[in-house]
Amino acid sequence: MNPFKYGRVVSKNDYCTRQDLETALKTKLLAAQNTYLEGERRTGKTSLIFETVRKMKTKKIVYADLLEVRSVEDIHKRVLNAVVKAEKDFGVLQKMLKNFAALRPIMTYDPMTGSPTISVDSSITMLPDSLEGLFDLFTGSEFKNAVVVIDEFQDILNLPDARQSLAIMRSKIQFLDEIPFVFCGSLRSKIHMIFNDPESPFFKSALPIEVGPIDHGRFSEFIGLKFRETKIKISAATIERLLHISHENPGDTQQLCAAIYDVAEAGSEVTESTLHESLMQVFAEEQKGYESTLARITGIQLKCLVALARQGGNNVLSGEFTTVSGIRLPSTIKKSLERLENLKIIFKTVREYKFVNPFFAQWLIYKNF
Repeated sequence: MNPFKYGRVVSKNDYCTRQDLETALKTKLLAAQNTYLEGERRTGKTSLIFETVRKMKTKKIVYADLLEVRSVEDIHKRVLNAVVKAEKDFGVLQKMLKNFAALRPIMTYDPMTGSPTISVDSSITMLPDSLEGLFDLFTGSEFKNAVVVIDEFQDILNLPDARQSLAIMRSKIQFLDEIPFVFCGSLRSKIHMIFNDPESPFFKSALPIEVGPIDHGRFSEFIGLKFRETKIKISAATIERLLHISHENPGDTQQLCAAIYDVAEAGSEVTESTLHESLMQVFAEEQKGYESTLARITGIQLKCLVALARQGGNNVLSGEFTTVSGIRLPSTIKKSLERLENLKIIFKTVREYKFVNPFFAQWLIYKNF
C-alpha cells in the first residue's frame, strides 16, 4: 500500500509531527480562545487541527468547510452537515432538524461510508438574520466539549451580503465563550483582512497562529523514513530535489512521493530519471485540470503564467519579467496577475506570487508554452 497520503486530512503515522504548532494550538483550545490559522495553501493546516484535537482526547471536532459558498443557505447546509457528522445521537439529530423545518432538511446516508448527510431545499432563500438560529445550535450541552472548525472561511466574502453575514456570526460566536472556534483558509490575504481590517466585523476577534512549511529537517527525515519503510532507497540530495519541485508544501510533496512510490521498484534507488517519470505521472493525472485552467484565461494571462513559471514571482514589474512575458505595460501585467489570483490559479505572499499548484508551473515549462 502506498504510504504517502495527500488530498485529505492525515493523522497518526501519516502525519509529520509539528510539536511547536500543536502545543500553541492546544493551549488556545484549552483556554477556549478563538483562533485563526494563517498560512499558504496546502501547508497542512487542517491536518494540524485534527491531529492536535485527536491527541487531546477530551474534545470532538465539528468541521464545516465553506469552500465556494455563495449564499446564506449554503452556510446553513455546510454547518448542519458538520454537526450531523459530529453528533452520533440520532434522537438529538432529529430534534435538531425540527428546528430547521423551514429549510425542509432531509437526512440520507452515504452508501459508500454510511455517514449521514443533510440536503436542503435549494429553492429557499434565507436572509443573514437566520444565521442567529444556526449558531444557537452550539449552546446545547452536547457541544460543551466541541472544537468548531470553519475551513475556507474567507469564501464567505463571496456572499452578496457578506458583511452582514459576518456581523451576525460574530455577534453569536462572541457569546459562545466556552467553545473554541478555529478559522482557517487558503487565501492568506483575505483571511488576514477578515481578522485585521478595522472595518471587518471579525476585527481582532481571534488570535493568529502562523502555519508555514514544516521544519525542513523534520520533513526531510519524515520522507526518508517513509521511503525506508517501503524498501526504496533515496538520498538526502534527492529529497532536497523533490522538496524544491513541490515548494515544500506537505500535500504537494506527498503527491510527488506517492508518484515516486508508484513508478519505483522495491530495493531500487530514486534517481533523477525516477523523479522525471514520477512528474510525468502527476502531469498525466492532472492534465485535464491544466487544460481546463487554460480554457479560462486569456492569452495575456497565459503569458504572465509562463513568465512566472520561468522567472519566479519576486519582481513581476521588472524589465526582465516584461521581456520574458512579452508584455510591455506593467499595468497590463498587474491586471492579469490580479485576475489570475481571483481565479485561484496563483496567490500572493508578502514577497512574491506563487502558483497554487506548483506542478502546473512545471507542466507549462515541460510543454514549452
